[in-house]
Amino acid sequence: VFSGQSLLGWGDGYYKGEENKPTNKPTSLNPEEQEYRKRVLRELNSLISGNAPTASDDGAVDEEVTDTEWFFLISMTQSFSSGEDLPGQAYLGSNPIWAAGSDRLKSSPCNRARQGACFALQTMVCIPVLNGVVEVGSTEMIFQSPNLMNKVRVLFSGDNQGQIQDLLADQGENDPATIWINDPNPPPDEIQTQTQTQPQNHQSQTQNQIQTPQSNNNNNNNNNNGTNSSKLINSDVESK
Repeated sequence: VFSGQSLLGWGDGYYKGEENKPTNKPTSLNPEEQEYRKRVLRELNSLISGNAPTASDDGAVDEEVTDTEWFFLISMTQSFSSGEDLPGQAYLGSNPIWAAGSDRLKSSPCNRARQGACFALQTMVCIPVLNGVVEVGSTEMIFQSPNLMNKVRVLFSGDNQGQIQDLLADQGENDPATIWINDPNPPPDEIQTQTQTQPQNHQSQTQNQIQTPQSNNNNNNNNNNGTNSSKLINSDVESK
């Protein structure tokens, strides 16, 4: 039940896993759980493409769905009220939250942080932007970087085209992970989020946005056209 408060929901996301993901790596899950993950991934792919699942889709997902990939997928179904958990606290206070280290995530009072730790994340960052919150996660421990946070704010502000073009020119690449997150001058010991420094590094990025009931209806229509963007809801009285 929503009672006149903003609700943070899935807006869009980007996942960058292993570049050389092994296909014959033994799974750490029981076969039933792994098959369930694959089925969810197949259904999600069908939803995005706008096509009904077919028998040929069964072989389209034959690799193991890793913990970090699964964390990214289930993030699409989650929502947070203003002030709730890491995204809600960042949104309510208009201040970024940077949690690094598996011990800190595991002992956090926020369920989102503990959930990330269960799926092998070591760093979670929530940065408030114009229409919501950008959440970044990594399996590496990454030290806080004001330059990185400012870059995210610029890229998601929507009205600083000149600064955005300068950032794109500095990167020299079209990889959205490096364009969005890569810190061009990190300290020697800093590991960059969203930049694949090692084949084993998994990273994900999600964006939460605010949506009125009318725009939420428009978003539902977009989903019928095969898009995968659900956003934040702001309603006076709405039941779920």
